[in-house]
Amino acid sequence: MSGSIWLLTAVAGLILWYRLPVHPLPKAILVGLVPYLLVFTVSLNLMESRGWEIRASASYLNTLAYLLVLVYWTFAAWRPGEAPVKAPPPAPDPTVDRVAG
Repeated sequence: MSGSIWLLTAVAGLILWYRLPVHPLPKAILVGLVPYLLVFTVSLNLMESRGWEIRASASYLNTLAYLLVLVYWTFAAWRPGEAPVKAPPPAPDPTVDRVAG
């Protein structure tokens, strides 16, 4: 699990640092999944180290993190798309004679 978190964190870091052109929805999925996996792993490690007494608190923490990820993904999916950039019309060719006759 830790390897997956580190790999996804490295990929997300590279995308954000170098501003790679990634479609907004897969980028949002990646950026939202990394913190959730981190919280999930921390809550599992807390249950392992402290015992089952904190099961309810760890469960609430995990559920809250999951709901925050879902809200983030929902806003990312419903965000209006950016208008495509249109290329300017080509400049007229000065070598072509436009006047016939």
